[in-house]
Amino acid sequence: MKKIIIFSIVFISISVLMNSCSSEIEYDYSYEKTVNQYGVISYYLEGKLSPPFDIDENRNIIDYKYINKTLSVIGEKNIASSMNYEKHGTAFHSWKDYKGSYEDIRISYGTCKQERFLIDDIEYTCIKRIKLFPNRLQRMRYQGKNNNRMMFVEKKEYGEKWPFVIDEGLIRCNIGDKVFLITKNREHYGLNGLAIADERYKDGREILDKRGITSSDFIIMGRGKTLSDFISMGLNLCK
Repeated sequence: MKKIIIFSIVFISISVLMNSCSSEIEYDYSYEKTVNQYGVISYYLEGKLSPPFDIDENRNIIDYKYINKTLSVIGEKNIASSMNYEKHGTAFHSWKDYKGSYEDIRISYGTCKQERFLIDDIEYTCIKRIKLFPNRLQRMRYQGKNNNRMMFVEKKEYGEKWPFVIDEGLIRCNIGDKVFLITKNREHYGLNGLAIADERYKDGREILDKRGITSSDFIIMGRGKTLSDFISMGLNLCK
């Protein structure tokens, strides 16, 4: 009887061991999502069994299977193996030509541990965080929506009333009721007289659309039909 019990225990142990070696591991794809003031989205995978980041000893990517499955879970486009990536030591890889909903993607990785029954645990390189970086236009839209000191404006919303030669910008008001426009190229143009007089800003009249408008129509010290609505928007941001 004792032999039968011992044999059963050994058999069960071997069976468990074989199953633990052969069965597909159930990785943890749960995440916590955060968004910073610039619209950069971070997904943190904090589970003990986060999905693998398959790289070799030189930190070249071997397989995109779990990377792309993770991206699918968070609702993002997969990364093609043909895309160029940059290696940043033992911290993260980045793709500057990512074509998902955001411009750039960065995947940080670390060490996870697979705990196994009766045999040693296995350490493996796993995904720790995915960061999505918006392009400049996406960032401007986000700031205009979420920062009560800024307002995003673009040509398609105003039609013939649009006064600029550029297609979009961020209106902002600084201390002293100085209203200015930030362009996609990070240039700052003063819109009212107080801002134009400040040497920190370029003269907003440089980006006015002059087609079909006489010089007397242009803004002088914050007055004039071409910019009055946009100056008013900016002054409201100062309140």
